[in-house]
Amino acid sequence: MEKMYEVLRFVEKGTECQPSIDCLQGELLIYYLRDNTQLDKAVLFEWFRQIAGEIRKYQQSRRGQNYRCLTPYSIVVTEEGELLLLNPDAQENEFVMKKMQQKAVRSHFIRPTASGSRKNCSVDLFGYGKILQFLLAYTEQIPELSRSEERRLERIIERCTGGGRRHYDKISQVIRDLPEEREEWNLEQKVKLRNVKLAVLLFAAGAVIAVAGIGMGRGREGNNTVGKSETAVQAQKADDVKTIPEEHSETEQDRKKALEDMKWKKEMEERVQEILESVKACEKKIEETTKEENNGENKEEAEQTTEQQTEETAEKSVEEEIKQETKQEVINDPVVPE
Repeated sequence: MEKMYEVLRFVEKGTECQPSIDCLQGELLIYYLRDNTQLDKAVLFEWFRQIAGEIRKYQQSRRGQNYRCLTPYSIVVTEEGELLLLNPDAQENEFVMKKMQQKAVRSHFIRPTASGSRKNCSVDLFGYGKILQFLLAYTEQIPELSRSEERRLERIIERCTGGGRRHYDKISQVIRDLPEEREEWNLEQKVKLRNVKLAVLLFAAGAVIAVAGIGMGRGREGNNTVGKSETAVQAQKADDVKTIPEEHSETEQDRKKALEDMKWKKEMEERVQEILESVKACEKKIEETTKEENNGENKEEAEQTTEQQTEETAEKSVEEEIKQETKQEVINDPVVPE
């Protein structure tokens, strides 16, 4: 159910960022996902960037100060699908801030104060990594994430929450590493484009072959006409000498027409051969390009796998942690309203 919330907006001018306050109608992220569990992958990736972008602008406007309360309760989804940060200092948002103080929320989204592998990440980076976990666990992505996208997001979450040897120092590094939906679509579009080009060539070849077939038929008709005309001339030679020039003229015209048809037929056959050779070359190029892309993708996956194995610890995979920890502590927790 949508309500009125006081949110933060930012105006960027060069290297400066000025905060402002806005009051608008929307729905808290945790409530929105309760009724919208299926998300287009492009929308989800855009949400990742919007949230990270709002955190970056907040820190820039506060000279590096952390937002410190990044949870599904502090993000508002507007009617236009925009994601904005709740103003934590607004009296109108006090009831929401109280929910964020509950143990289940704080234990999952707020960075622990204890030392350990998480000590090097900032409060906002930790919260952002947990938000990614929450969104991935709570939503069904359409289409599904690719293996490379899953691995990239796992590494991002680890570096945000301090789960690996390497960690992020600022949110701009996270934005740089976030996956983009158009990367996957570009490859698919390239394949579609190649298939369209091949289909056009095949269609052109079929059309030319059909026209050539008509031409061959015309050539055969011309040859038959020539044969009939020659027979007629020979039969009438003895009967009427005066008709010979006229018949001879008609025979010459038929022969000329037959020669033109044969020439045209030969040109069509040559054209068909050229198109078929182009189709064959196109098929070969598609096969080579596809092989190169597959090799490149396999190489990239191998590099990503090697890097992931280097960074992995004895803990469970992040994917399993997302499904188990998030659903147990947040989704099924009494904090989430019925």
